[in-house]
Amino acid sequence: MQIVTGAGTVLLLASWAAIAAGARSPVWLLVGVIVLDLAHKAVLNSNQNFALRPEARNRINSAFSTAFSSAARWAPL
Repeated sequence: MQIVTGAGTVLLLASWAAIAAGARSPVWLLVGVIVLDLAHKAVLNSNQNFALRPEARNRINSAFSTAFSSAARWAPL
């Protein structure tokens, strides 16, 4: 999982560089947004699989996803 997290983090940084280049070309903007989305999902999913007890994994993932979605919803306010 650490390899996925590391690769995702590198891709997140690369996506911001592509988004910055998007000021000159809309193609780079599109590439940056797509890579950003994929890298974000990779990092998010690679960090969801840890639980103290395997039988509690689904409950922990549900709580994490709910908190993440709520934070994303209320962050712009």
